[in-house]
Amino acid sequence: MKQWEIWKAKPVGFQRDHWFVLISSPERIASPRHHQVNGLVCFTLRGEPLKTDVRLNAADGFPGPPPVNAT
Repeated sequence: MKQWEIWKAKPVGFQRDHWFVLISSPERIASPRHHQVNGLVCFTLRGEPLKTDVRLNAADGFPGPPPVNAT
């Protein structure tokens, strides 16, 4: 496992597997003392993205529209 990788698992409180992005430091991920890592859960967004939204697409291994070019 590496920081920024996308994984699928069933986090506590979720009824089924869900995608998430690993955000823990590489040192924590590699540490044999730590058995948990931090991740951001990914959700399907509908409609126009907000400026604060980050969209994952085919480059990340997900189906979806190409990124919108900033002008």
